[in-house]
Amino acid sequence: TITAGDSIKWTNNGLASHSSTSNTAVWDSDTLQPGEFFTRQFNTPGSFPYHCKVHPFMTGTIVVKPAAVHTVSIIDFAFVPQTDTITAADSVRWVNNGAVFHTTTSNTSVWNSGTLSPGPSSFTRQFGTSGSFPYQCKFHPSMTGTILVRKRGDANGDSKITVSDVVYLVNYLFKGGPVTNPFLTGDANCDTKVTISDVVYLVNYLFKGGPPPC
Repeated sequence: TITAGDSIKWTNNGLASHSSTSNTAVWDSDTLQPGEFFTRQFNTPGSFPYHCKVHPFMTGTIVVKPAAVHTVSIIDFAFVPQTDTITAADSVRWVNNGAVFHTTTSNTSVWNSGTLSPGPSSFTRQFGTSGSFPYQCKFHPSMTGTILVRKRGDANGDSKITVSDVVYLVNYLFKGGPVTNPFLTGDANCDTKVTISDVVYLVNYLFKGGPPPC
């Protein structure tokens, strides 16, 4: 189970040839020889069954849950909240609840909503990359905001994935420490929960060559 915007990597760790082939022709890795891999991003929620076309009895299913949608209200003359912290693959929806025209326009040309009329009208954008994304209303440049996007596994919010994140999760899970913010930054293994399994996942990634957080 993953969240829309996440990717799946199939690696052939066996001795025989295999494939990852969608039952409904959505994707086909073609033949994967031992040691080869195939990666695909899933942006649409749903259930996606697949099989190995070399060995059709080998089957699996990818369940893609919708990513979270965060709402920013445009109220004359401010973005509320002015700073919103989200998890990579989440979306932000700006709604013009004011009485005049506005925009949400990235300071670095990443997005531009166009004119949002009172009504309200809205604009939604998904954020797949971690980082800080400042923006403004091009009609009223004094109206500014920032979207902070954190990657999964970055439990302490320092934009890095280190042993400090393991410590943060242990403190949260067993010692009454602060919750991860956003909550799913602690979901390193993408099962939509924050548990000891995420601690184990991060330890495997950091010290045992395991896969990175999704």
